[in-house]
Amino acid sequence: MAKRMRNAGNSERIDEELLDMFNEIDEPIEEIVEEPKTVRLRLLVDVNLNYKGRVTEAWYHFYGAGSEADVYVDDVEIMMQKRVGGICDGCPSSSGPQPYFEIIE
Repeated sequence: MAKRMRNAGNSERIDEELLDMFNEIDEPIEEIVEEPKTVRLRLLVDVNLNYKGRVTEAWYHFYGAGSEADVYVDDVEIMMQKRVGGICDGCPSSSGPQPYFEIIE
């Protein structure tokens, strides 16, 4: 079986051609990056809450009931499952666990 010999001169010529092509570009190439989509959430519980998103690991800060923050869509589903209260399911005054957040349209 014959071995292939690499032509070093040819490789250098190709590298020079690529370098020339990049040098011909007058303007920098802008990478189009789409910003992650967010949803606005309002805290319904009167607590100060610093929450780290389980999916994006972004930090969200809420300061008392009624405070709002933009939350990445990837974290919204998990945060909307958070509930508070509802310890006494048989109590007449208890309406069961209440959500921590509501989505603001």
